[in-house]
Amino acid sequence: EEHTRGRGNILARYQRERPDASAMGSLFLTFLELRHSGHGLPSGSPVASAVLRWTLVQPDEAQSGLSLLTFVQRAEGIRILQDCST
Repeated sequence: EEHTRGRGNILARYQRERPDASAMGSLFLTFLELRHSGHGLPSGSPVASAVLRWTLVQPDEAQSGLSLLTFVQRAEGIRILQDCST
């Protein structure tokens, strides 16, 4: 099984597999758990994590899986530090 890493590589694969809006489908997210680490942490510290179920509904099929996201505080705002999706 091939794993794609990095935002640019993931975007390129997505655009290759879904060349137009009709092929994209609709993405639905259901948050199952959300944990917050608190305020006042130094920049670069994890500030929250979320467990969610994702469902992608396309014209010919539907797929779903689970994700664990870890968020980090950066100078430009909160960003995803880690995305473990199945």
